[in-house]
Amino acid sequence: AMGIGDMSGDVFGNGMLLSSRLKVLAAFDHRHVFLDPDPDPASSWRERKRLFDMDRSSWADYDPALISRGGGVFPRTIKSITLTREVRDMLDLDTASATPNEVIRAILRARMDLLWFGGIGTYVRAAIETDEDAGDRLNDGVRIMASELRAKVVVEGANLGVTQLGRVEAAQRGVRLNTDAIDNAAGVNTSDLEVNIKIALAPAVRDGLLDDAARRALLAGMTGEVADLVLRNNRSQTLALSLEERGGPSSLAVASKLINQLEAAGRIDRTLDKLPEDGKLNGRASAGRGLTRPELAVLLAHGKLALKDHLQAAGIGVGAFLAGFVEDYFPSELVGSHPELVARHRLFAEIARTELVNAMVDRGGLAIVAEALDRNGAEIGALVRGFDLARTVFGTEATYRRLDGDAAMPVAQRLTFQGELRDLLVSATLWFSSAFPAEDGRSVLAAEYRAGAQRLGPLLGEVLPSDDRAELERRVGEARSHGLQGPDAEPLSRLIFPDFILDTIYVAQATRLPLASAARLYGSVGERMGLRALLTRAKGLPVSDKYDAQAMAESLSRIRAAIRSIASDIGAREVAGGGPDEPRPEDGMPAVHALLAEMLSTGLSVTKVGLAANAVAALASPVRSTATSPPRARREPRRRRP
Repeated sequence: AMGIGDMSGDVFGNGMLLSSRLKVLAAFDHRHVFLDPDPDPASSWRERKRLFDMDRSSWADYDPALISRGGGVFPRTIKSITLTREVRDMLDLDTASATPNEVIRAILRARMDLLWFGGIGTYVRAAIETDEDAGDRLNDGVRIMASELRAKVVVEGANLGVTQLGRVEAAQRGVRLNTDAIDNAAGVNTSDLEVNIKIALAPAVRDGLLDDAARRALLAGMTGEVADLVLRNNRSQTLALSLEERGGPSSLAVASKLINQLEAAGRIDRTLDKLPEDGKLNGRASAGRGLTRPELAVLLAHGKLALKDHLQAAGIGVGAFLAGFVEDYFPSELVGSHPELVARHRLFAEIARTELVNAMVDRGGLAIVAEALDRNGAEIGALVRGFDLARTVFGTEATYRRLDGDAAMPVAQRLTFQGELRDLLVSATLWFSSAFPAEDGRSVLAAEYRAGAQRLGPLLGEVLPSDDRAELERRVGEARSHGLQGPDAEPLSRLIFPDFILDTIYVAQATRLPLASAARLYGSVGERMGLRALLTRAKGLPVSDKYDAQAMAESLSRIRAAIRSIASDIGAREVAGGGPDEPRPEDGMPAVHALLAEMLSTGLSVTKVGLAANAVAALASPVRSTATSPPRARREPRRRRP
């Protein structure tokens, strides 16, 4: 690692103590240049810790005996630094001496794993920018261009250590970095949580229910859990970036839609926010590239702010299920010992909205924001309830945290599972918001569908159509190859079948068929017409722009709804013993199957999927019956007011 700062600074000092195996080769601040070409990790860590604990320390206080051969500490006021062979090799310099500014530029350009910004200043800009654009005259003499960065990872503990265009350019060249807002988020998060805890405790102190000593003890006792909550939030936020980045060009259609939504609402300025115009987005799609992490960080941040205002305008911030988000925000010790203070928090609605938005965006990504901003009034309320139902029914939060804690699983495989978990959450959110838009019976509905999903999951290997069953077996084998054994492998492998699970439960409730029978019926309807194969192939079909993406999503939704409708009608007639003269969707299946087979053999397109949706919807509409209406959950009993 190399960096900007010294051990007396909180950002640099804390960061350089996070691992006793870290090799800090070079650093600089406004006073000194520190060079240590081959440090011993253990002894250098102890020395950094000593300086960190020392009041107002500098690199000049570093014990010279612990600096490796060829290194040293040099004031920035001297005219030149004599470069030893070890330093020249480390910094790829070929001169016997260099000015302090030349050495600093060499440090910024050096080959390293980690470049850690802990001091003040903008040290990297894009090639298309000038030093004036960077807006930091003090460091004009040491600034480099993003194309010169050779660090694998850049962390911005300082504000604007790299310009936004510099970040984008570096990311496109393979450097791993976020933005300063992302990398500094934990400090802001900690301060917010501390303030809100103290606001919660204030009434108890004022009313004499909590004396100062007890308050101090309570605050001190929550320190560890506050840290855990903050780190959990930061992991969730950076995971959202990783999953969006992983989508590459396939996620550009949704990103383009959201950028246009935010721009139309006056919430972003593409020039100021350094977000690409539509033409450049199309160019990236053609080149097989998506948005970079720094661009995604800006877009997700604006998306969160817009969604929060959208929810406030719709009056969403109170309600029984939102109380859970507030309780999860605070340490369990506070919620457990003083639940009434949390419930009466004067910022309850604001905290609820913030936590809801964080959960929806971090877990649902750009797609959930774009969908939400298209809705108003009751529709946005239905989407929020759909999200809560989806995460409750499938237990997604527990699965996310379980994956987070599985250090043995390869990162790429973990991201694959987490990406499928996000897709499941978005798909199930839209499903619930469409099938059950009303508030009535939410908790009963959640319990019924959760129980149904838990019962159906282990049966998938028996009831899925043949192609899907083969895919499930492949995925279970893949999960086991990455260290998940027995029953642990199967829940993660079932993430790719949310529509099958939810539609089956729907059909079972609409027809009163046993769950396994409903699953076989639903699967056979889709398989007999070739619809399951079409749905599978259509998921991977590239879309050229946001309009194609929207058309594709609507067509797939109509196809799944039609399969539900046809299966529910057939099942209802089986249960009721329907007469032979009633309309039978089975009679039209061969024609639809032939049409779909021709489409699949000649290559799918957005237009063909739309035509397939029309054909299957026409087959479903003559046979619609009361059995295909959304089965209503039982109403929850009214609670008497105390």
